[in-house]
Amino acid sequence: MRTKPQRLFWSLAGLMTMVVTVQAQTLIWSTGDNQSGTQAVANWLTATGLPGSVTAYDGYTGATGTLGTTNSSISFTDIQNFQAILYFTNSDSSADQASIGNALAQFANTGRRLVIATFAYANQGSNTLGGDIITNSISPVVLNATTLYSTATMSSNVGGPLFAGVHNITGYYRDSVTPVSGATVLASWSDGKPFVVSKGNVVAITLFPDDSYGNISGDYKQLFENALTVQSVPEPSTFALLGAGLVALLWILRRRPCCSRSAWACLRRGAAARFGGPARWADRPERHLLLQRNQILPATLQRLFCGVAVLTTAAAAVHAQFLILGAPSIPTWNTDLQSTLTATNLLSGGVSVINASTSTPTLSTLEGYKAVLVFSDTGFLDPAGLGNVLAAYVNAGGGVVEATFANTNGTNFALAGQWASGGYDPFVIAAQTQNTELTLGTILVPGSPILSGVRTFDGGSSSYHSLGGVTANTTVIADWSNGSPLVVQKAGFSGNIVGLNLYPIPSTSRSDFWLTSSDGAILISNALVFAAVPEPSTWLLLLLGLACFARFSTRRWRGVPARIGESCSVSGRAGPVTESAGRRPGG
Repeated sequence: MRTKPQRLFWSLAGLMTMVVTVQAQTLIWSTGDNQSGTQAVANWLTATGLPGSVTAYDGYTGATGTLGTTNSSISFTDIQNFQAILYFTNSDSSADQASIGNALAQFANTGRRLVIATFAYANQGSNTLGGDIITNSISPVVLNATTLYSTATMSSNVGGPLFAGVHNITGYYRDSVTPVSGATVLASWSDGKPFVVSKGNVVAITLFPDDSYGNISGDYKQLFENALTVQSVPEPSTFALLGAGLVALLWILRRRPCCSRSAWACLRRGAAARFGGPARWADRPERHLLLQRNQILPATLQRLFCGVAVLTTAAAAVHAQFLILGAPSIPTWNTDLQSTLTATNLLSGGVSVINASTSTPTLSTLEGYKAVLVFSDTGFLDPAGLGNVLAAYVNAGGGVVEATFANTNGTNFALAGQWASGGYDPFVIAAQTQNTELTLGTILVPGSPILSGVRTFDGGSSSYHSLGGVTANTTVIADWSNGSPLVVQKAGFSGNIVGLNLYPIPSTSRSDFWLTSSDGAILISNALVFAAVPEPSTWLLLLLGLACFARFSTRRWRGVPARIGESCSVSGRAGPVTESAGRRPGG
């Protein structure tokens, strides 16, 4: 027999889960910005809608501040109860940046969100963050011995939830940094410097957040709020309480018959039987619907679950983005291509950009995209690391479109690592050729969806492409007018691999590139859509969800009173109850 305290715990477990999640605490921590400046940052973050409570802490020049300690003696135990931290510096000679870096490293290792901002990466003595956060490469960036005091604007970003509501930002107080191995540049400044860089749950923003000093404008507040909240990880106790809440629900809705057409009434009847409640908790008999004894959830909830499953699958298929993973000689060419492909309206969910000459995305980053277009020019930052990540992405069902010069033998131009050694590359790596204008030649696979709507293609006066042929298990779909492979498809992997033997940047960026008066944008977009065709398991889940939804929407349950006068019976702790459809007991 359950005691009242036990029943109360089970009833409140689910609500406690939501409360713990909603009431997450955020710490705004600076060294040397004084308490009022740090509090001002906390105030505007709260005003932008940052959930939960926000604590500001400075601990400047020995002051104990809100944490009851100082910047010279703070440790992980002082910050371990926060769910997210924004850390920045502004000259506190008493601050022990090595100890602070050790504490931040321990915090980051818990999986919670850590955001680090200017001047933590400035080469300015006590401003410069140190300790394990730097030496163990937990931080996404390191300083490159330069402090920036110059105005710049945000020139590009990868989109997604981190940049929701972030359209333009101008800043003056910035750090010049170098991304570490495994970090991803998510946004850049107009002078080409990294602006937002992430590695796991740690985000570096090279902008000083205290706007009382001026020289900052735009949507910077929204950016910092997003950085502190997007993909933040609940503490373990949240998962424990969530589990307790689910167990409580299943315990109440244990396997027992219920004669109510109302899901809530069925829940009440189950609770009455479990806790010894009165039989009068049952709903009116004329509304009763007998569920099978082996059911755990009421039919209404089952239908709702199935419907949500179908919609979730469909939403995931429709709204995932495509990614341009390019290493052009001029960074803005990536965004030129982004605009050109977006204008085709063929890439649902949008197009994001990552500059592969300055960062190498992780597998978890790529898994957020349906397909990736990869190409080079100045060379990849880490050809082997990128090749390993792309191979793993394809093994997980992701689609890759490889374009020139990733299929040439220039320095760091070609993908290496598992991509090369595992036979993923559709092209034989060879020298490049150019300066002869070429067009679409022979179509070898008529009806290929990659060529749908492609009537003409002109590579421009340079028509850059590789002299190499194709590798094993690769089909040539179309040739250049000189007979060289133009469009190819690689088979034999979980994900789709398409090869485009062309440099994808359009003539709007430079006049000798492929002509936008031809159908190059459609060709490249089609290749990405083809590469992104869901793997069979996605279609299987969708079909199963539809079948499940149809089953529970049309099924007549065993024992359902089909006509007035048919009856069903329910037994509970209060004794068996026999009810007749269409009549009240005793009626």
